[in-house]
This record gives sequence, C-alpha cells and structure tokens, in this order.
Amino acid sequence: MAKYITKDGILTKYEYEKGDRDIVIPDGITRIGTKAFFSSKIRSVTIPETVRYIGADAFYWCDNLAEVHIPDSVKFIKSGAFSGCIKLQNISIPDNVTVIEDDTFSGCENLREIVLSSRIKEIGKGAFAGCSSLSSISLPNVYKIGDYAFKGCSSLENAELSQKLHTIGIAAFHDTPFLENDTRDYIIYGTVVYDYRGNDDDITIPDGITTIGYYAFSRLNISSVTIPESVITINSYAFTQTGLKTVNIPNAQTIGYDAFAYCDLLTDAVVPDIPLGGVFRGCKALKKVTVPNKSEGDDIPVNIKPLSELSFPEISRMIHSEPKAIERYIKKPSPELLEKTDPAFYNALKSIEFDSSPRFILGKDKNGVPLTMDLEKYQHVLVTVTNASDKDKFFDSFILSCIMNYTPQDVCISTVNSQYFYKFEPLFQKPWRYDSNLFIRHDDELEFAVQEMFDRKKLFSECGVETFDEYNELAKERADLDTLPHMIVAVYDLNPKAEMNIWLLSENSHSLGIHMIIATDDTSPYVLTDLIISSIPTFIAFNDDPETWYDMQLYSAYDEAHVNLSSYSISNESIDTVIESCELSFVIYNE
Repeated sequence: MAKYITKDGILTKYEYEKGDRDIVIPDGITRIGTKAFFSSKIRSVTIPETVRYIGADAFYWCDNLAEVHIPDSVKFIKSGAFSGCIKLQNISIPDNVTVIEDDTFSGCENLREIVLSSRIKEIGKGAFAGCSSLSSISLPNVYKIGDYAFKGCSSLENAELSQKLHTIGIAAFHDTPFLENDTRDYIIYGTVVYDYRGNDDDITIPDGITTIGYYAFSRLNISSVTIPESVITINSYAFTQTGLKTVNIPNAQTIGYDAFAYCDLLTDAVVPDIPLGGVFRGCKALKKVTVPNKSEGDDIPVNIKPLSELSFPEISRMIHSEPKAIERYIKKPSPELLEKTDPAFYNALKSIEFDSSPRFILGKDKNGVPLTMDLEKYQHVLVTVTNASDKDKFFDSFILSCIMNYTPQDVCISTVNSQYFYKFEPLFQKPWRYDSNLFIRHDDELEFAVQEMFDRKKLFSECGVETFDEYNELAKERADLDTLPHMIVAVYDLNPKAEMNIWLLSENSHSLGIHMIIATDDTSPYVLTDLIISSIPTFIAFNDDPETWYDMQLYSAYDEAHVNLSSYSISNESIDTVIESCELSFVIYNE
C-alpha cells in the first residue's frame, strides 16, 4: 500500500512499495512538495480537488508515469514538475494555471498532446525542450517564451502564437520543423524578429517590431540596418560579427550585452541614454558614440569603455579635454562578511594566499585543512555528481572564492545559462555587469568559448607572443593593448553536443588563459562521451556514501593525484550577503 509522508497538508514524500503502480493521492492534501515523487516507478496518478500547488521536480524522472489527472483546483505547477516523464503521452493543464514554468515537461519524449488554457501567459525556459513527439501547440495569449522552450521538439510543425508575443528567449524553437520549414526572409513571431534569412546588405526592420531576437542577424554580411522607433529591446548577440559600419538606435530601452560585439567595421553609433555594458565589445574601429539630448553635467557613461573617443552633444570638450583616463574597479567583498554565517569557509579564505593564478577553494582534508584547485596547473576539470545539491555546493565554493579574491581584470567567469546561476542574478543585471567577474551565456555548446580562443590566438600572433603571461606583460607596456583576464567557462549541465568544442578547447587553450569547469549528473556514455573523458584528465567525483568522512574525490592524470575531500556547504545567507556587498567604483584621472 502506498505510503505518504505529510505535514500541514503538504505531501512531502511518497515512499514506493512494491506493487504500487496507480496512485490516488488522498483528499485533504493541498500541496505536493518538491521532489515528492522523485524518480518513483508509478504508472498513473490522480490528484484530488484539494490540491492547489504542485512543487518543483515533484514527479521528476518518473519514467513509468503515463497518466496524470490534474484537477481544476491546481493554480501552480512549479519548475521541472514532470521533467523526464518519458512515457507521458498527453496531459491537460487546468484553466487556473497561467505560467508553464522552467523545464516543466522537458525530456517528455513521448508527449504527443498537451491541452493548455487560453489563460497561459508565459512559457518558461526549457519548458518543453526535448519533447520530440509533440507536433503542435496553441499559445494564443502567451506574451513571453523562455530560452530553449521548445528546443529539440523534432516533430513540432505547427505553433499558434499570439500577435502580442514580445519576448522570445534564445533558441526557443531551434531544432524544430516549425522553424526549419519557415521560408520567409524575416522570421517574425508576434512582435519579435526571431531570425533573418534573406540576402540583403541593407536591412530595414519592419515598423511595429518591438524586439530584435538573440542572434537574429548575427554573423551576416549586412552593411546597414534601419531600426524603427517601435523597437524597445535588442537582445544579446543580435548583430554580433556583422559588417555594420554605422548604427542608429532611436528608442531602445534595453540593449543586451554583446549585441553589436566584434563588428569590425563599425565606426559610429547613435544610442539612447541607457546602460551599455558590453554592447560594443571588440568593436576595434568604433570611434564615436553619440547620445542625443545629453545635457551638460550628466554622468559620463564610462561603461562603454574602451573607446578611443566619446562624443556627446554639448559636453564634447569636457569628455575629450579634462579626463586623462577613466578606471573602473569592483570593490571585493571582505571575508569577514562570512565570519558568523559560515565560519569554516571564512577560516579557509583567511588561511589561503590567493595570487594571480586562478585558484578556488575545493574542499578540506580529514583534518579540516582547506585545499585549493589551481587552474593554471590542472587547466580543465570535469565534475560528476549524483544530485544537484552536490553541484550547488561545488559551484558555490568556486564562485565565492573568485568573487572575493579576484577582480574582473584577473578572472572572468562565463557561465552557461542554468537555473542555478540565477541566485547570482543581481551581479548580472547591473549596468556594469561587463565589469563583474560573472556574466551569463546562452550557448551550452560552448561556441562562445571557441570564438574567444580563436580571438586570443589571433591577438597573440599579431603581438608576436605565444602565451597568456607574455601577452599581459606586453600589454602593461603598451597603451594600445588591454590586459586579459583568465576566462573560466563554468558549465552546470553538460551538453553532449559540445564534445567537439570541449576537445578543441582542451587541445588549444592551455597557453591562452582559458579554462573549463564542466559538471554533469548523467554519466551515461551518451552524455559523458569517450571524447569528453579523454579531453579532461582531471576529475572530481562526488559520492553519497554515509560511511565515509569525505563526499568527493579528486583524480588527475597530470600528477597522478588521488585525494579524498569533504566539501564546504555555504548558506544562501552568505551568498546573498556577498552579492549585496559588491560595489562598483570609478576613478577619473584629470590632467
């Protein structure tokens, strides 16, 4: 007979007993808790009318679950609730539900039909990713679709989308017939230009468009673009690596980082008076950025540095004559912030001398002595875990070690988009995010890292140097060069499609200051391929054996190391305290 553990009307855990297949949750339950049925072997579940809330990962990886009856009383279905239910074929969502949250049905490869009410307004990140049997979807009133929402829905041919749709995340419809069979020059969904497939050199964005999507015009050989006043959002990478020579952005309220990055021919830009962190990164020919109607006395928008010239109406003399240089820096949080909330990690931070080499606190030995991982020595690290909490502990220690010991000029962490990293969202969202140690990427196949690798190889060759250290020494002596930080690519969930790029990085980045930390909880040969394993000869493996004092082991072919370690558990309070204490300061040197 089924056994339920409940508290105050919340079903916190279901304990499977042999023979349990068809489950009827008892009346009186109001909430199904987080991971309540995690990876159980049930075949069907009937939820009573008393339930209002289905928690995150409630039925995650119930790989025999084929039937679910959700009553109209349910108002909230949280992220990952039915993710990985590979035998689920159809489901109806109650009218009271207005949001399909992140990863709710991701990996439900046999889901053929889902009935959504007209009240659904938002589809979360990866909500239906990998639903390879889903052939159609109706979203008549949805105004926001998250990253990768329908990525990999290889049977999706029809999607009814709202004309009010104004936000579409990165790769939301990638790897679907719905997108692949669209033959239009401008792929427009709602008021979003999602992609451009024409051949024109001179582009005119249609009136009425409000959003230019991620990568919409990226890497196209366009020389000009006319952007109407209706456009209020230009997403990241929208015009990256294009042939644009000038750009006029009349009315945008948000321009994503790297939106015009590496446009080598871009010389002039007219932009609205908004934060521009990282928008024009790598535009070496950019000489003039104009902000119309900028009045004297306003703050100088130094967040678009480096530029050889900044021009603003009425204050040109002040900008070009008075400041000799503008320097920015992040005030690093003090370790004392953690003295009360996490004394063990505080003591570890105080006992280790961090230098310019990228190091982070890995764990502690049997005697409580902290041990660090030196990425200059080990280069790349593969982390295997059995559950998400172990990954969180590892990355918490890694990120806090970096934030509290290195400036953005020393270490830059490029995180591949994952729900975990959104706990650090305040660092990403500030206008100065490109001067933070942390910034987020939307490319789990690591193309951005490979591009950075080639960019650095080209730069080093042009400067006549071979290594990262040689280049930075040269940059300190030459005014026309900027020093480079160590770039650490942090991947929370390994995508096996990235294996070739992982191999490329492992073979070519050892002298370029680029490192990888890649984690996975799936060690199947499909995900953890032979090529990936051979590319990263340093492993950290977590275990759940309660009989041992340690919970992770380090193996490395570099020095034949085999070390047992105990990880640090850092509280959310400590993380929040550190984030809140990060400050950006400006120093302006005058003549």
